[in-house]
Amino acid sequence: MIKNNISKLLSSDSPSFTLSSIQTIFNITRESVRTTASRLVKRAILIRLHRYLYTLVNRGCSLFSLANAVFQPSVISLEITVLTLRGVPALTLNPSFMMTEKLLTLVERQAGRDLFDAWFILKNGYPLGEAMIQKAYGDRTNLYKTILNIIEKADTKKRLRDTGKFLEMDYRNWIRTAFLSDFKRLIGLLSQD
Repeated sequence: MIKNNISKLLSSDSPSFTLSSIQTIFNITRESVRTTASRLVKRAILIRLHRYLYTLVNRGCSLFSLANAVFQPSVISLEITVLTLRGVPALTLNPSFMMTEKLLTLVERQAGRDLFDAWFILKNGYPLGEAMIQKAYGDRTNLYKTILNIIEKADTKKRLRDTGKFLEMDYRNWIRTAFLSDFKRLIGLLSQD
């Protein structure tokens, strides 16, 4: 079965594969697709191009086609904004791009400070990059399920160690006592929307 799926992967005309496309080819769950992709990288079948994007090792793709797959249509043209800081124009990342990237970082790194950032972003309703979420998870529901899974597995001691040096005592007490339940409730409310 696995050899059949790998042969489907090798015979594909696509220059790159997202986690969703690997999930479809291998007919596996969302939770196991990252592990499968990682194993394919270790077996020298795939190369990881970006957080959620892979290509075949021996695929003769041009740099241009790979860049288009990673940065469709153009990160520079869509995700950079000129804002003024004390009267001086400055190039900054678009807030929706930055906030979505922070959520995707939580999924990758799973540090306590990333959990707090994700809670802060979601609680305050910052705009998110729908295209990035679509590309990495298919939709917000899958992203929320992944975040909820991370929250449920989070270690309280690690969370306190990672965030304690950055936060005031009130926040540290809240993280120790009610953070996970509050975050689960928030994810539940967002999933209903």
